[in-house]
Amino acid sequence: MFLMSKKIVIIGAGEIGLALGRIMRGKDYTVKFWDKEPRVLESLGREPASLPEVVPEADALFLCVPSWALRQALLFATPYLSKHTVVVTVSKGIEAGSLKTMDEILKMVLSKTQSYALLSGPMLSEEIGESGFGAAVLATKSPKAGKLLTEIFAETNLSIEVSDDLRGVALSGVLKNIYAIALGMTTGLSLGENARGAVTVQAIEEMKKIVSLLKGKQETALGVAGLGDLVATGFSAYSKDHEAGVSLAKGKEPAGYCEGLGSLPSVVSLLGDKYKKFPLLSSLFEIIQGELAPAQAFQEILFAKKHHGK
Repeated sequence: MFLMSKKIVIIGAGEIGLALGRIMRGKDYTVKFWDKEPRVLESLGREPASLPEVVPEADALFLCVPSWALRQALLFATPYLSKHTVVVTVSKGIEAGSLKTMDEILKMVLSKTQSYALLSGPMLSEEIGESGFGAAVLATKSPKAGKLLTEIFAETNLSIEVSDDLRGVALSGVLKNIYAIALGMTTGLSLGENARGAVTVQAIEEMKKIVSLLKGKQETALGVAGLGDLVATGFSAYSKDHEAGVSLAKGKEPAGYCEGLGSLPSVVSLLGDKYKKFPLLSSLFEIIQGELAPAQAFQEILFAKKHHGK
């Protein structure tokens, strides 16, 4: 039997934060929002919460912010956290400079007794916010966090599975954004569905090897947090990473920030010279650096004329 009196605080009033809020309000939970720009909430007709008032009573604190803002959002909230609160992030990226994944930032900033989790998978906000289906992996080492968050999303349109592979889930979320850019490029270059299928296979092959190389579980990349999210993000016009790929393929600057472009240099840094062993990843990096034309890169990838390290 599920308890219905949950108190939820969501930091970040972007699309995914609002979509998750709608899901949880549908279960009659108390849901409060906070954003560093109060005008965002006011424009939506929502009253901004006061962190000192709402965070101490929260059963779950959701951090729905871009990866580059996760540490700052945590620092805003941690002075008011109670020991019983489970901290959850949906952020997918790598912190520039420190090269820390999202699970590592949570571990660094939070106290050793604070339960935390990653929530990652095909959760396009435009769909789950309108009662469409979504799926996610809940990655945590805490049985308490797993139990609470499974209860929170029970009987909603968001299907949850639990994993203890935080490293693999974090890396899969990063890589699917990067490879979604490649799938967007196949659209921008008008290469067709057959080529997109071939690029998808290449992407997932590289993803699983990179996850394993960087100390995650290879099977995680083949599941909902990896392959599932790659297909949703890489094929969707809703995706900023897909749209960035389309723009780059057409020789245009992407409109706005996307996590894939932000994370690509960091993944290359983490891999060192080994990044050259991954033709699609290294081609994307060279394209971003202005060293390789998209059309040439995909010609070489699709017809196996590899110019990369062997």
